[in-house]
Amino acid sequence: MRTWTGLLSAVSTLVVGQAAASPEPRTVLELFVSQSCSACRPADELMMEWQRDPSLVVLTLPVNYWDYLGWKDTLAATLFTLRQKGYAKARKAGQIYTPEMIVNGVVSCIGSARDQVTRSIDQATAGGMGS
Repeated sequence: MRTWTGLLSAVSTLVVGQAAASPEPRTVLELFVSQSCSACRPADELMMEWQRDPSLVVLTLPVNYWDYLGWKDTLAATLFTLRQKGYAKARKAGQIYTPEMIVNGVVSCIGSARDQVTRSIDQATAGGMGS
């Protein structure tokens, strides 16, 4: 029993120590994509770059509203589509699209446009907005 207690203590110290050493996330990036979206591949590639930044929380959320075109997205979830629609409603936006990036839940931009995403991160984090 003591061995397990010591092991658990060592593991929890290691995990807590790693968490304390990691920077606090400053930005959440949510990319809404679809397998049938030709512009989504470049957006996915940018997301793979940004996921290396420990100050970013990077999420890719496949939506299902393009399924009516005849190619069912095998990764899509209705929940992700509803999440994207909720963001659009909150912004009073008339449309949703892929690849749409939502930064810190408040700023929308084209997820495959590096400059737009960078500006959106700056905008969302300026003055504590969304952080």
